[in-house]
Amino acid sequence: MISVGVDVGKRSFQAYLKDDRDGILGELSLPNDSLGIQGLIETLKGREAKAVLEATGNKWIKLYDALELGAPASS
Repeated sequence: MISVGVDVGKRSFQAYLKDDRDGILGELSLPNDSLGIQGLIETLKGREAKAVLEATGNKWIKLYDALELGAPASS
């Protein structure tokens, strides 16, 4: 299982990936738009993951919806 912690900002988000066995897997800094969201989804594709998002304003909603669906996000 991969745990993902996401710090959501207006223009970008940082995702921190960790698993139960190997510890920290990496850190991603992606634009907070459809391309960035798709990049995170592609990184997680085929893996069991749980994500925690910082719910700041309304900037987290598109990312949350896309992760819930596991599908591409549109701008």
